[in-house]
Amino acid sequence: EQRYNEVRGFHEELTDFITAPPQLRRLLSGEDIDEETLATVVERTGTAAIPVLLDVLTESDARAIRRKVFDVLSGFQEEVGPHILERLDEPRWYVVRNLLALVKKLPHAPEGFSASSFLEHDDARVRREAFALAVRESRQRERALALGFVDDDDRLRRMALLQARESLPESLVPVLIRRVLQTDEDEELLAIGVKALRNSRSNLARDALLEISSAGRSFFGRVKISPPTLEVLAAVQVLGEVWREDPAAAGLLKAARRARDPLIRGALTGEGGDA
Repeated sequence: EQRYNEVRGFHEELTDFITAPPQLRRLLSGEDIDEETLATVVERTGTAAIPVLLDVLTESDARAIRRKVFDVLSGFQEEVGPHILERLDEPRWYVVRNLLALVKKLPHAPEGFSASSFLEHDDARVRREAFALAVRESRQRERALALGFVDDDDRLRRMALLQARESLPESLVPVLIRRVLQTDEDEELLAIGVKALRNSRSNLARDALLEISSAGRSFFGRVKISPPTLEVLAAVQVLGEVWREDPAAAGLLKAARRARDPLIRGALTGEGGDA
């Protein structure tokens, strides 16, 4: 029994040594690591592993290591939150981006965390992560959308417009029209922005849709429809869905029903697809 206890004690000492934070750091210093081994060591190390894992996520040059460490860190959930907050003043953009991406994986943002300060970060990759977090919070969503509409990063503008297509605050209708629909040159983004106006019942939204889809009047005074670009088709579809009974849209909708172009007719009946 004494021999058994000695062996058991030695085994426990060896396990404690192997799973100590310095050994975990050494284990992660290479180019890669077996996922099962990493999971086992981290499980035995417990929350003491978090600072080491965050250091590795910040400093490692090995992408495979960073990816696996990221996955392990997200498994700690709320426990990793305070440690993330301590590091968000990092000057390196890629560190901040990774930390924000980690926050996004958590079931709840850490207490005291706000993505708002990163919405105007110098690097677009950080702004994208911050935007994805900010739109989850009702108090930050409107500002995040407003900034997203005018961002110079196409991917972020697309993210903002897709969010607006799901739900658009009425206060942002003028911003969307003025800063996107009247100035953007990307046809696909314009179409997504037009679809966002489906959420508004304001005359301002209706008039913007009519302006986009109308090409003036014929010699006989009939409304003419603009060529079937993506945004024009989107505008016709939204007018048909939302403003079908509005007298101001009657002429345009009548012209769409009589249009020779099947794309225009298809947009009006909802057969033209969704932008």
